Amino acid sequence: MILFMVLCLLSINADGATRNPDSYEPNNDAQSASTINFGSVYPTIYPVADADYFNVSAPTLGTMTVQVTNVPSDINIVLYVYGPNSTTTQRAYANSNSNGGNEYVYFDCAPGYYIIRIYDYGNDNSNKPPSL
Repeated sequence: MILFMVLCLLSINADGATRNPDSYEPNNDAQSASTINFGSVYPTIYPVADADYFNVSAPTLGTMTVQVTNVPSDINIVLYVYGPNSTTTQRAYANSNSNGGNEYVYFDCAPGYYIIRIYDYGNDNSNKPPSL
C-alpha cells in the first residue's frame, strides 16, 4: 500500500497587502472551483459574503491535511472539504468560532478530486489574501 500526504496550506498573508484582482476568481461555487496543486495559493475573501472553492486531486489512498493559518482578526474562517468526486458529500469541517482563528482538518482520503470551500462565518471580508 502506498500512502501519501496531501498538504493544502491556506494561510492569510499577514503583511496586509491588498492583492486585487484575485487571480482565482471566479470561484464562487463548486462548478467554478479553481484547480490547484499542493502548496500555497493566494485568494481573497472579498467582497462581503465571498466564498472561494478550490479543486484538488488525490492520486491514491493517503491522508489529506488542509490548513488555514494567519487568519486576520477581522474574519472568522469556515472550512469545508467535499469528496471524493462529489460536490455535496461533506468530508471535513472546521470552524473555531473566533475571528483570527486558524482552521485545519485532516482525514484519510481515497483517490479522486476534493472540493475545498472557505468563507467568513459572518459574511465579512478582508483585503488580506489567504494562502491555500
